[in-house]
Amino acid sequence: MNYVNNVTSETNEYCYDMAAQLNMLSIDDMERAYDVILNALKNGNRLFVAGNGGSAANANHFACDINNEMRCKNFNKEAKVISLCESIPRITALANDYGYEYVFSMQMADMCSDDVLVLLSVSGESQNLVNALTAAKQEGVTVISVVARESTLSEMSDHSIIFGNGDYGISEDFQSVFFHILKRKINEGAAHLYK
Repeated sequence: MNYVNNVTSETNEYCYDMAAQLNMLSIDDMERAYDVILNALKNGNRLFVAGNGGSAANANHFACDINNEMRCKNFNKEAKVISLCESIPRITALANDYGYEYVFSMQMADMCSDDVLVLLSVSGESQNLVNALTAAKQEGVTVISVVARESTLSEMSDHSIIFGNGDYGISEDFQSVFFHILKRKINEGAAHLYK
């Protein structure tokens, strides 16, 4: 019985922490980021996304969902979302041959200035993401970061959404929220419901 009470307390605390962060969220920052992303996709450009660990899993999930949603809604057929995390062979080859800090930046040689890069990070300090941001900026690419605190990424990005106060769980959950709202925007405000 004590075990159940402890779980209930932890559940309540997690929900409270998430709600507190949502109350501090800048909707204006999010809307500006969505405008940049949607304009790029509507114009047939590419959206690149990257992260490490749980954020890498979120990047792959996001690329899958948004690409599928765009096909269902007959978005510009040239538009594409590309996760820089999706190929284990490519990432391990780059890490082995050049260093883990270059696994994302070395995949971005063909970016053009109309593309967009979204970086997902809790710390906002991962060197491979900072290098990706630097490479993108050299090509004139707009960079959006979704981070858990003020950081190198939030300072260097064109647009930054800060959420989670450094909490990995809260921050990574919000990454999914960020992309599911984008999916709903692509779906003209409608939820994607199981039928």
